Amino acid sequence: MENNVPQNNFNEENESSSFDIKIWIIRILKNWYLFFISISMFLTVAYFQNKSWFPIYRSSALVIIEEANRGFNRSQQAFMEGFSVQGGYRNVNNQIVMFSSLDLIKKVVDNLQDLHIEYYTRGRFTSTNLYKKSPVFIEKLFISPNGYEQEFFLEDVGNGKDFLITYAGNKQIAEFTVKGEYGKQLETSLFFITIHKSDFYRNRFQLYFGFRDLDKLACMLHDRLTFAFKMEGSSVLEVSITGNVHERDCDFLNALCDAFLAEGLARKNDAAIKTIEFIDSQMITISDSLRVSERALQNFKSDNFMVAANSSTELSAKYRALETKETELRLKDSYIKYLTNYLEKNIEDGSLIAPTSLGVNEPTLTLLVKDFTEVMFKKKEVGERSPLYAKYTRDLSNIKEQMFEALRNIRVGFNIEKADFDKRMAELQAQIQVLPIKEQQLLNFERKFKVNDNYYSFLLQKRADAQILKASNSPDNIILDRARLTGVTNGASKGSNYSTFLLIGLLIPLAFVGIKEFMYPFIRSENEILHLSRRAYQIIGVIRHTSKNIPVIVDAYPRSAMAEIFRVVRTRLEFLVGKKKNITMMFTSTHSEEGKTYISVNMAAIFAMTGKKVILIDSDLRKPSVSATLSLPENKGLSNYLAGQIDLSEAIIKKSNYKFDIMTVGVIPPNPGELMKSQKMKELIKELKEIYDFIIFDAPPIGLVADSYAIINEMDLNIYVVRCERTNKPLFKKTITQLQEDKIPNVHVLFNDVNIRKLEYATSYSNYSKYGKSYYTNLLYNNYKDNNGVYFDDLEDDV
Repeated sequence: MENNVPQNNFNEENESSSFDIKIWIIRILKNWYLFFISISMFLTVAYFQNKSWFPIYRSSALVIIEEANRGFNRSQQAFMEGFSVQGGYRNVNNQIVMFSSLDLIKKVVDNLQDLHIEYYTRGRFTSTNLYKKSPVFIEKLFISPNGYEQEFFLEDVGNGKDFLITYAGNKQIAEFTVKGEYGKQLETSLFFITIHKSDFYRNRFQLYFGFRDLDKLACMLHDRLTFAFKMEGSSVLEVSITGNVHERDCDFLNALCDAFLAEGLARKNDAAIKTIEFIDSQMITISDSLRVSERALQNFKSDNFMVAANSSTELSAKYRALETKETELRLKDSYIKYLTNYLEKNIEDGSLIAPTSLGVNEPTLTLLVKDFTEVMFKKKEVGERSPLYAKYTRDLSNIKEQMFEALRNIRVGFNIEKADFDKRMAELQAQIQVLPIKEQQLLNFERKFKVNDNYYSFLLQKRADAQILKASNSPDNIILDRARLTGVTNGASKGSNYSTFLLIGLLIPLAFVGIKEFMYPFIRSENEILHLSRRAYQIIGVIRHTSKNIPVIVDAYPRSAMAEIFRVVRTRLEFLVGKKKNITMMFTSTHSEEGKTYISVNMAAIFAMTGKKVILIDSDLRKPSVSATLSLPENKGLSNYLAGQIDLSEAIIKKSNYKFDIMTVGVIPPNPGELMKSQKMKELIKELKEIYDFIIFDAPPIGLVADSYAIINEMDLNIYVVRCERTNKPLFKKTITQLQEDKIPNVHVLFNDVNIRKLEYATSYSNYSKYGKSYYTNLLYNNYKDNNGVYFDDLEDDV
């Protein structure tokens, strides 16, 4: 016979899952009431949530963001560059930042009066907003700081004249109910208002209203805005907002788009306006000088009867050239003073006048002015709350330092030009000195007049250019589609609520059952045994549960299903030993009360039914149970024999009502371990094998004490009894692993006390019963009786 010595192999091939889908389904069905309660509860929650559901609408508008200036010819485009409204400032991403600017949103909110007061009614589960449908509208005269974001209840008295307002907010702030009259001012501690009837007025209406904090409202609208390009690579921007009142959202989006376009146009016009204002201030000064010089020239000619200085034609031409240069220098000097004054006063109220717009050709300064204007508008648009605000402030400071440095360099160059001009003018004056006195005077008068006239004409031209630019300006961006309702963002949530909560209602009890089953500490199935033992040992049989308290049930009910189960186990054990004679077998378990004594007694009886000589030995010297089970005396037995107090014949008990011999423990010894390991024990086994066909040991629990190890290698069969819902999983795994590591041979598992009345065991373990019932029911109909003359009524599931 081959010994089934387990291989100490714990790799993945030996691993086995204890999961059995059928058993788990049965265990879940056993807890059906948990699923019923959980599903009912969560479906109720879903029902009430759906009752309180309200749609979240999505409203959208389409805006084309232009990245280049539109509608200008080359000369206008060149002039426009001086106003710094292109390039990086016109970047699409910058435009989006400006579009979502909190300052811009606040301006829109301030202008939309319908947003300042919210009117709504309350139902049992939901509230209904009365945007532009309220039966009344409220004219605000004064609102206390504590009056914002509070709730007031308004009720029409029913006479078409009076109403009642009750404060429904925090009672610590105020508590009142006041009566008012439509069209007349009403004063309370929180507000002064006048309530007027609207076109939707009806008698005995009831509603709630509240005054919105405009800063909080602007922040809320800002957070609900989203921006996305309609297509990849396009500049068509979709501006969207979500909310439960789509009419209000559409009005806000339309106003925001209009304000965005107006802001862009205002920024473009601002540069031209600043230029016109500067030119006007210069023209006021030069016009006085022009009138004085013109009058002086006319008076001199009239007094001296002179029309032209014919002898000074060449000198006059030189004068005109120097006059043009003087005009340029004067304008350049004015611009340097203007820009220096602007920077020193830290003015950031609008666009700077670019040098090119006044004919000052300084490329470095022009670029710096352009950069300064761009950053200044970015800083203004993002607002102080933006993380970019500090960055733009630093950028402006850096650009200012560069502009001051550029102005110093320009001033140095200007002084050089001015000195050269003064030198040339002095040389010309020296030439004039040789002319007659009258011609000299005439040239001086003409020079002064022409200088002022040229300067004035130059300013007029630049002013006209700026006015043309301002008049021809149009918004850079275009509203392609006005705001409209585009969908409901939470439309699917109402329909999916039931399925979601149904799933939750299923998962929670399922998780509870799963955790409960996972944490269950006792073995309940063959799969668990195989999993814990890594399939190292085979299960030779399954003993079902019985409610009958009969020690030797196979004798009491020899033709019952229970007896058939023991016969099956007997057959398997005989197959395992083959043709070997004088078989020794030991029944042990993890700990006590797992049924090893019950199994040992009935296996002794079932082997004895075949006519074999059988002896049952209670070798549990610490806690004997065979004598108590079979109601036998305990005065002498195995311990007495091993101690040499009695001989073998005195230790063996022969009972007429049992077909097998019995050896009880006798007196419980003080040294059970030593007795089990003694030479006397080995001699006893050898002697008994000469007398009996089957020697059955009811051994101590191998999971608790080591006594069984003393004889385990002497056994032909070692039967490990596992009791359903009683054997501890961790302790069993530890014990069975130790047996594997010690390479104990001939170990087999017997699954005991399986209750087939429980649904999870019925499918797997009811075959014995079905077959037995069929067989013995036929005998019953044939009037078959047992030795006591009693019909076979032991075929119930508990036998």
